[in-house]
Amino acid sequence: ESGSGKTTVARIALGLLQPDAGEVRFLDQPWAAAGTERVEEKTRRLHRRDISVIYQDPLSSFDPRWTVGQILSDALDVAGIDAEQQAARVTQLLDQVRLAPQLAERRPLQLSGGQRQRVAIARAI
Repeated sequence: ESGSGKTTVARIALGLLQPDAGEVRFLDQPWAAAGTERVEEKTRRLHRRDISVIYQDPLSSFDPRWTVGQILSDALDVAGIDAEQQAARVTQLLDQVRLAPQLAERRPLQLSGGQRQRVAIARAI
């Protein structure tokens, strides 16, 4: 329901906001905590690549000039995947989210909303 706090919970889980009470743990380590028990950013930075956000409307998070293949390759580059392996991995990711490999050549505006959502999921994987 609108106003129920979904965005706030997501921001707390990402470590962008502190919770009003309690704590968030990631891999059994403190991630975000209420009050003065602030978790240092350098501690969270070590695990940032292990967390991805999938937006409800992913179009705004995609560069409209990039193809799906470029979007996914960029995420693979950030994850440390060798450039030589990226094309094959892009095809694997598209297959995992049940998208045809030919979609790698399309731009986000050429996809349906559901296809964009699956590209966002592939990017998160």
